[in-house]
Amino acid sequence: MNLSGKVMLPPNFGDLSSIKELIIYIFLINFYRFNLLAIAEVYDGVKLQCSVCGMRFVRNLTLKKHLDNHFQRNNEFKKRGNRAVSRPLFLTAKDFIQPKS
Repeated sequence: MNLSGKVMLPPNFGDLSSIKELIIYIFLINFYRFNLLAIAEVYDGVKLQCSVCGMRFVRNLTLKKHLDNHFQRNNEFKKRGNRAVSRPLFLTAKDFIQPKS
């Protein structure tokens, strides 16, 4: 079947030599058609996509904030250079009780 709902037989399927092959063919065509419709349904409302990571967004403002986050992270990486990131294994008692932000 194509998207209009009509059954399309393969070119060499003139004589129905195998009902099993025909049933499998119709099942696969319907399966692919369903998947194409499902994919279209999922991505219809989310036209905006991040060019860095591929996440999709409904609102332009959310995409802009997300891209700003990428920009800030990249700036931090550039400032740090090739130095390794080291973090303390445990928080201090003061930071544990009252976090910085």
